[in-house]
Amino acid sequence: MANIQFLGTDQKPLELPQTEGVQHAMTAASKWADENALEVMFALEGDERLYIHLGGIRLNNWVNLKVVTDGDTHAMLEQLDYARFEYRRSASGYGKFDR
Repeated sequence: MANIQFLGTDQKPLELPQTEGVQHAMTAASKWADENALEVMFALEGDERLYIHLGGIRLNNWVNLKVVTDGDTHAMLEQLDYARFEYRRSASGYGKFDR
């Protein structure tokens, strides 16, 4: 099972409540990371936005902290899929054409 990290604005581990919703979100993200063979990290920046880092690269995709705390796995997996597309696009060199 993949290790999913949540970091605060100070780059220290983010303290999330130990609720069933958070556990569902973490399990879904971990399963997604295993299936896609990617390291996943979420870093809190600003107003409850958790920016997605895949393979050590910070992407412009983010998940609202409420999605994690509420356990909305559908919204989380959707954002991870968008992030995977952006990660593959930038890895193949198309990022330099984006404005």
